Amino acid sequence: MYGGVRGCPIEVAKRTVDDWDRRMARYRSTLYAGDDPQEIGRWMAETRAERLKAEGQLRAIDRKRETTEREIMELIPRLSEMTDVLKEAVQPTEATSKR
Repeated sequence: MYGGVRGCPIEVAKRTVDDWDRRMARYRSTLYAGDDPQEIGRWMAETRAERLKAEGQLRAIDRKRETTEREIMELIPRLSEMTDVLKEAVQPTEATSKR
């Protein structure tokens, strides 16, 4: 559980960002209905701060994202090709080995 919400950190942050739009729409409706603008302004500021925090968490998670098994499996053939190239580069050619 992260921040009182179940799920992995990236899902929690995404839900927070998604929830922001719904909450802001409700706050605007309440404001247009004539409720206290100062109180609603505080709610909106708190909600905006939560969204900014969640967006920051998403950016941080994206930067330190772990490599998936699929990505690793896709790398293996490329690494194999690289080792072949390196082997060829290290092996002396016939002309240089006779010197």
